[in-house]
Amino acid sequence: MINLTTDLINLKDRSNGYNATLKAHNPGCENQWLRGIDGPGVKQQAAAAIDELLAMDERVAALLFATNEIAIHGLNHINTLRIKIPAQLGVISFDEMIAWDFFYAPLTYIRQPLQRMGALCTKILLDTMENNKNIQQVKLKGELIIRASATGRLS
Repeated sequence: MINLTTDLINLKDRSNGYNATLKAHNPGCENQWLRGIDGPGVKQQAAAAIDELLAMDERVAALLFATNEIAIHGLNHINTLRIKIPAQLGVISFDEMIAWDFFYAPLTYIRQPLQRMGALCTKILLDTMENNKNIQQVKLKGELIIRASATGRLS
């Protein structure tokens, strides 16, 4: 997984969820395949993170990009390396994006429940303004939309 190194809770949650899943299915390997990008130069840092992950002794079967910007730069770098998706490497990103349809192997992505998020956000904001000064945090489940970029790579 390649993510931004940030204090934004939604991006931290993506990394934490990734590591928790790795720990549950393959104890001891959490953080081994997680790479962080910080500051300017996302394009160069994404390329360096991909190179580093692909050079590991244990073969990387797929890459998970935590943001659209990282995914776009990552796909560009993967293309320059002439790696075939999904035959040689699976790719998954977050959020539905029209650009994913134009890639030769439409991207598998994690769909966030945006309509539900907006409704809850509005409700919490109104509740807070009226009478509740407590900070609320709500976690909602996303949906994995499997498309060509990960076909045959997920079990």
